[in-house]
Amino acid sequence: MSVEPVVSVIIPVFNAGKNVENCIQSLLNQTYKNFEILIIDDGSTDNTLTILEKYERNKKIKVIHQTNSGVSTARNLGISKANGKYIGFVDADDRVRPNYLEDLVVAIETEKNIDVAICGFEIQDSLTKAVKYKTNFSQKIVSAKNVLSHIFDFDGPLGFVWNKLWKKEIIEKNKISFRNDVTMAEDLIFVIEYLLCATSVNITDKINYVYYKNDNSLSSNYTVKKQKNDFIPMYEHYKQSGYIIKNMLSKEPDLKQAAEANIVQINLGFMRNLNLNNLKQENAVLYNKLRHECIRYRSSYFSSSMTNTKKKITYTLTIYFAYLMSKIDVLVNKQ
Repeated sequence: MSVEPVVSVIIPVFNAGKNVENCIQSLLNQTYKNFEILIIDDGSTDNTLTILEKYERNKKIKVIHQTNSGVSTARNLGISKANGKYIGFVDADDRVRPNYLEDLVVAIETEKNIDVAICGFEIQDSLTKAVKYKTNFSQKIVSAKNVLSHIFDFDGPLGFVWNKLWKKEIIEKNKISFRNDVTMAEDLIFVIEYLLCATSVNITDKINYVYYKNDNSLSSNYTVKKQKNDFIPMYEHYKQSGYIIKNMLSKEPDLKQAAEANIVQINLGFMRNLNLNNLKQENAVLYNKLRHECIRYRSSYFSSSMTNTKKKITYTLTIYFAYLMSKIDVLVNKQ
């Protein structure tokens, strides 16, 4: 008699031949054993398929193929095929530590009303494996609303789906899915939509997820630096997601404040990049629109838990002393 898996781990894969095997092996080495792995191949054209063929006979692994449709479609397909009580997501370029699933399952089952468990993570350079960032979470059970109010904090639980364990029942009951109409921050939108339907969250201090960052990743385009590619469409797509999130959180005054602060944070990076890359003049209308929006939401930004003293100074320089901020950014980029 077969035992239904308690956890379904979904891995969306697209041309991840260099790293996907390490990712899969890190899951197969888990101390917790009652899980399944659903690998959703999103139309890979490299050697990914050859690697996946080696695992198709493993009873824990299901390989599902789809035409290239994006990570949101892949994750949604994985959810629809999942048999587990809980859902986890792992990115194909990353790996997890042996206690990743065990610690998350223990955390989510500590109390009946816990609807999501969160673990710590560290960010490593994909080439050197040097640790670039490591979370410092405290072990605690908090309300879902509390997590939402800190979702944009740099040292908060953040809007990633991969360091969390979700209840499939809540996803299905509330028809929560990854949106296909946005290309940026679709994972953050999923996290927020889920937390709006949740009661309590168990945050663990265990650092069990390793995220590998490279200079070609999408997130690197949001740093203030000399850009070789056209970063403006990327920012505009991210702003689209920012407005969607603002509409989702607008019913709660304290959550609305966090959403407005997030828009200001996006705008400030956008404006500084326009300045640094000498694009301010030819995008003057856009620049002024971003600036006016920052001024409109200034109170929310300065009151938000995401905004420390350094960010307040950066805001002031960007909005009122743009030339000086640009000079500082030039000097920083030369280092």
